[in-house]
Amino acid sequence: MALCKGYLDPVVYSKGRQVTLAGRVLSTRTDTVGEIIYVYPLLACLEVYLWLPVPDTRTLYPYDYWWPWYRPYWWRPYPFGRF
Repeated sequence: MALCKGYLDPVVYSKGRQVTLAGRVLSTRTDTVGEIIYVYPLLACLEVYLWLPVPDTRTLYPYDYWWPWYRPYWWRPYPFGRF
């Protein structure tokens, strides 16, 4: 858990984004998740860095990672049909 000065926009700092915090440990806080009690450190933020989103590594053409060994739409025993 972190205490930061100023306003951190929940749209910018949304779920799934990675954040790096640097700060001082003030104390601890306890919170429950279900029936389990967790102890969290409470940080006073000195620096907050929001990482860029991880780009999607999928390509539009699923067979490009096989290139040049395999292209199913190029594979024909006779390139212009049978004569």
